[in-house]
Amino acid sequence: MGNRSNALAELPVTYQPYLARHAYAKLLIDQGMTYREIERLTGTSSATIIRIKKGELVPNKLMTKALQQAEGGKLTSAIHDILDGSVTGKKIEAATLLQGITAAAILVDKRELIEGRPTQRISYLDAEQSAEKVAARLAELEREELTLTKGKDGTYAATSQPATTTAPPLPVGVTP
Repeated sequence: MGNRSNALAELPVTYQPYLARHAYAKLLIDQGMTYREIERLTGTSSATIIRIKKGELVPNKLMTKALQQAEGGKLTSAIHDILDGSVTGKKIEAATLLQGITAAAILVDKRELIEGRPTQRISYLDAEQSAEKVAARLAELEREELTLTKGKDGTYAATSQPATTTAPPLPVGVTP
């Protein structure tokens, strides 16, 4: 059986009558559909579905990719139909503030995903600048003596006093 499926994969598309069905079945398998659902949607037998799932029958990758792209186009069209028919001025006015803000946030997030832009933006500090600030603060703390005093309520308070010893030199490039 393995040789036959490999031979089929090498034939031109015109000689593979079940190519589209097998490619569609592969997409549905990847989406987690049951064998019965795949049989109903593609007309492919459960034995063939099992062979596709095991990798014994490999659908043409170009056909699978074309189906995936067509599926995306169908979804986009359906989304526009839904939005055009259900998002009306009256419905927007009837929405609560929370519903409006939530809907706007979700739509912006989805638009960013569809257009390939990030949906999370994380800010990072400049590592060199941060290291300089930490070193300067550490040097400042080393120049002070902290005294812990226990209060009547059992909590401690820190008080600082100028150190009586000289402070160590600052690292190169760090100013106090």
